Amino acid sequence: MFIRVLSQPVRLRNETVWNGIILDITDRKRAEEALRRTEQKEIRYHSFFENACNGVLIYEPVGQGEDYIIKDVNRVTAALLRMDKEDLVGKRLFEEFPDLPSPYIPDLLYRVLTTENPEFVTPLKYRNREDFPWISHYVFKLPSGEIASFMIDVTEAVTEDANSGTMGGAD
Repeated sequence: MFIRVLSQPVRLRNETVWNGIILDITDRKRAEEALRRTEQKEIRYHSFFENACNGVLIYEPVGQGEDYIIKDVNRVTAALLRMDKEDLVGKRLFEEFPDLPSPYIPDLLYRVLTTENPEFVTPLKYRNREDFPWISHYVFKLPSGEIASFMIDVTEAVTEDANSGTMGGAD
């Protein structure tokens, strides 16, 4: 139990009387501790998110999954997509990246959204330009209803496969 004592001396003729109140602040202390633990978790997960060696991308479905708003990206994703984080967050995925394979990507995201079964994405480019990497994804649904994606730059492997005449390890 936590208490807080507030008192003030009152001087009478030959004596000092302390006048005050004792408050039970146990609930407040417990709430402060819970907030501290939550803040520590938030710092831990934010640090993990930002410093992961792979790209992390969070999308929010629009309507029934006809498009997705980019809610958050880490620094690796921003580098892979050749944009600043501030220029990505809040944008519609298919408006910002019209070169994403259609209907493959919209269908895949819709399946993950509705079935809640994670899926791997075959390597793709967000823009059809030489300077853009080939990226593979692991896409899954979060409890919040958002879609998350771990992104891995597989340019080297795709280039090696193309140079050897194979795709995805098949002859």
